Amino acid sequence: MSKQSKPIGTGKRPRKVPYYLDRNLCSDDTIDPLRAAGFRLTTYWDDYGRVIRQSIPDPSIIAVCGERKQVLITSDGRLEYTYAIDILNAGIGVVLLVRNNDGARSWARRLIAAKETIEEKLAAHRKPLLIRVALDGTLTQIRLYRKKGSRVISVH
Repeated sequence: MSKQSKPIGTGKRPRKVPYYLDRNLCSDDTIDPLRAAGFRLTTYWDDYGRVIRQSIPDPSIIAVCGERKQVLITSDGRLEYTYAIDILNAGIGVVLLVRNNDGARSWARRLIAAKETIEEKLAAHRKPLLIRVALDGTLTQIRLYRKKGSRVISVH
C-alpha cells in the first residue's frame, strides 16, 4: 500500500511518554501500579539501587532526564525554584506531586488519575515545564520555563 492510498486516521501510534521516578517516590507500592497502568517508567532504584543513604544530586538527575528525554516525577518542591536553571538547561518536563506525606499507594493513585491530563499538557506545551498535581490527582498549575523567565498557567 502506498503512502497516498493509506487509509485516513492510520498514522503512527502515539508514543509513550518516558518517565523517571525520583528517589523520594520510589516504593514498590508506587512503581508496580504505575507500570501496570502503562507508565513507561525508569526509577532511581533502577539506576542507583535501593541504597537508602545514597543521594545523587538533583542537578545530576535533571541532566540525566534531559539526556534521556524523560519526564521527571518528584515530590521535591525545591526543584521548581532552586533548580529552575537546571530544568531550563536540560529542557525537561517535571511532574511535581504536592504534599508527599500521604503514602506510596496514594502517590500511585494520584499519578494514574492524572496520567491522561499530564500527557495532554505535555503535548500542548513546549518543554521545559513543571506540572503540579494535587492530592486528588487534578492538575493545578503549569510553570513554563523560558530564557527570559517563567510563566505560570493555572489549570482548572
